Amino acid sequence: MITITREQLEGLYNQQKKLLSAAVTVPTICLILGIVLRRSYYSEDVSRIIDFVIILLIVVPFIFLGIIRKKLIPPGNGKIVNEAFSYMQQDPISDNTVNMLFQKIGQAGNYADKTKLILLLADVYMFRGQYNETINMLNSVDRSGFEKNPVIGMNFYDDTISVYCALEDTQSVMLAYNDAEQFIMKCSSLNYICCHTAVNILINVEIAKGNYQKALEMRLMMNDFANQTNQRTEARMQATPINRIIKGSIFCNTAELFFHCGDYANAAKYLDIGGPMVAECAGLLDEANKLSAKIREKMTGSSAN
Repeated sequence: MITITREQLEGLYNQQKKLLSAAVTVPTICLILGIVLRRSYYSEDVSRIIDFVIILLIVVPFIFLGIIRKKLIPPGNGKIVNEAFSYMQQDPISDNTVNMLFQKIGQAGNYADKTKLILLLADVYMFRGQYNETINMLNSVDRSGFEKNPVIGMNFYDDTISVYCALEDTQSVMLAYNDAEQFIMKCSSLNYICCHTAVNILINVEIAKGNYQKALEMRLMMNDFANQTNQRTEARMQATPINRIIKGSIFCNTAELFFHCGDYANAAKYLDIGGPMVAECAGLLDEANKLSAKIREKMTGSSAN
């Protein structure tokens, strides 16, 4: 079983922050140097050399930004995907969104964008509680490109394991994990996105194995990490319906883990926060209502009607 520590997650996150910082710093330094050189040297003997250096200072930032972009923005984030996700921000689960995604999938011109759109549609079906449709979409994915597109591969296995976990099909969870374990192990150290996704996968695997305390520890670690390192992002997550749903599902998942660990007070607290945030999603809301009834039964000592 793969183990991912907080230190590993933090290391990759800090690496990502440094790349983002460098993306701003390097072009700025090159611009300043170019201005200084142009203003400081007027001799004809050195003007050609200075002009050549200035051209380099103009070209280098573009090359550098291209490298940084490739590291920070994985394939599968083309214009067509960004358009689809922008639409989903405000309308995450309607029939219009489903139809839009089917249309975009047909229009996608490369493997990464097409696969990303299929995974987005699978997520929509998950939100709607249409698990058979989710599985059908996942089964339609061409896995041959995962090695060249590790972020997409990780998202695929995350969605696959998540849907079987929602169905409480522990056998299928373990089969999917065993099939993906070597891939997850290799990809989890590539970047922060893959590492973050790997932790989500492992939480569901621990749930399937009945190791609720371990799953809870990992979930709380992720929650605390998000609170400490992504405060601005967390604030923006409430701005759109889809981000509110995602955040609400995390609260509900935390509540469920507290319930399985026998901490019903914390389970109720987290569910009270997360439940209303997933109210528009039939699948997530149904799970939240079932969990609420179980918590109430445990806390009152009587069966829920």
